[in-house]
Amino acid sequence: MSVDPADGDQWAWAGRLSWEHPVNPISPSFGAHGFSVAGTNGMAPVTDHSVSTPLGTGYLDPQTESLMNVAHATTDQEGKITSYAPPEQTPLQQALISASNFAP
Repeated sequence: MSVDPADGDQWAWAGRLSWEHPVNPISPSFGAHGFSVAGTNGMAPVTDHSVSTPLGTGYLDPQTESLMNVAHATTDQEGKITSYAPPEQTPLQQALISASNFAP
């Protein structure tokens, strides 16, 4: 089930921005090295917050940019990892963030 009709992982942004989840797993202060999962270079994009999906668009599904980057990272090929670029917020994300900042 898709929470957000826009492309991409529908839940990752919530964890990165949540005050209840104070650790951003893609932050350099966490020790992370972000990489793209957007589906560049003919690879499939990640569209779900799952390891694997029936459509083959989970983080570790074959032919995804994510799996390719994990393979490069774990086989000492860091120079081949595609760079992470933060996606723009979707209309749903913007509405939820605006609503959470509302003070009556």
